[in-house]
Amino acid sequence: MMTWGRFLFSLVLLTASLAGASSHPNWLQAFGRPGDRQQLEEEIQRQAVIEWRGEVVRRRLAAKRMVARQLIEGQITLFQAAAHFGYLNSMPEDCPNPESSEFLGHSPGEKLCREVLGWAKKEVRPHWSAEAHSLIDQFEAELQAHLAANGGVVVLPED
Repeated sequence: MMTWGRFLFSLVLLTASLAGASSHPNWLQAFGRPGDRQQLEEEIQRQAVIEWRGEVVRRRLAAKRMVARQLIEGQITLFQAAAHFGYLNSMPEDCPNPESSEFLGHSPGEKLCREVLGWAKKEVRPHWSAEAHSLIDQFEAELQAHLAANGGVVVLPED
């Protein structure tokens, strides 16, 4: 009985749908109008921009991770890493990283150094040892010494 009731309900719903569609004979043709085609093309372009920006973000994150690793391995200094982050945050010009300015600091250079330190901490966290902890402390001390020597402003290299 229950199955039969569902069948009848489905049949009534289908009949009502077809009746509604037949009362608007142009409903299928609406998808072929020039305005709709333009709207579809605009949507495709918007989707392409979204995908491109997603790729920019993925590449920026991978590059920041690489820079943080170079810092930890002693290949570059904290201030060189911050300069690299500054470049990565600003490029490409039509897709900058707005979150980079959210880090605490009195100057753009200090904010970049703090961003680098955050990434360095993330990179060493899985292997958090006394040595890794000491390394992060060393970078913090370098930043404090630089701030003290330069009137509270971080001066980054221009490489």
